Parts: sequence; C-alpha cells; structure tokens
Amino acid sequence: MPQPNILIIDDSETDSLIMREALSQVVMGNNITILNNATEAIDLLNLKGDYKEAERPDLIILDINMPDFDGFEFLRVIKKDPRFIHIPTIALSGSKDPKEVFKSYKLGANCFIHKPNDIKKFKQVVAIINEFWLGIAQLPKKD
Repeated sequence: MPQPNILIIDDSETDSLIMREALSQVVMGNNITILNNATEAIDLLNLKGDYKEAERPDLIILDINMPDFDGFEFLRVIKKDPRFIHIPTIALSGSKDPKEVFKSYKLGANCFIHKPNDIKKFKQVVAIINEFWLGIAQLPKKD
C-alpha cells in the first residue's frame, strides 16, 4: 500500500520541522511536503507553477494563524472545491479560542488541535495525529 502524501502548511519553520521529524519517527516512508504559506498550497492542489508534477495530498495539516492568506481563508477555498473537499484537513493553532475552533469546523476542518508550546508535547500530538489519521481512520482513495 503506498504511503500517504501529507501536506504541512505552517509559516513557522520550527513547527514544520518538528512535525516532519515526529511523523518520520512514527511512520516510515511518508511523503511529506512542507509549505510555509497557503498560497503555495493552493498552487500545489491546483498543480500550478512549480507544482505541476506534484501529487495531491491525502492529508493536510494546516496552521490557522498565518499572515496574509491564513488557514481560515485556505479552508474557505478548498472546502468549496469538489476536487479537494474530501481531503481530511487538520487545523492547528496555538490558540484555544472557542471562536477559532468553531470557525475552523464551520469552514470544513475535520478536526481542530491546539498546538502545544512544549516540543515534547508537540511531538506527542503529532504522533497521535499520525496514529489516528494514518492508522485508524480510513482515508479516501485517490481518483
């Protein structure tokens, strides 16, 4: 069975690298793409520009609080598009604001997870994401 393609969208290089490292430790062979802004992620999904040969992701891990084109706007765009609506999208935020949680779900996030500040706890969260989304949950088959 081919390994899933995971797209991480996070403007924090440190957080992205922690996620990559944590995912690599728990599941070998994942295809992980890290982008630091949602505009590039839209290009990847649409196979435009530098991403014409890219594979669409099977799972998206999305930082909500990014400058310019934030995670909410990203959700607004992809969850209206029938080509992408099926891709599970995990919203991450350093905030526990109930309004952010509600808005994320309203815009189509499949789950909302608070991003811990502690590196050890953050790695544990990523391991749990991996265990559930890539181990227990069944992802939709590619077209």
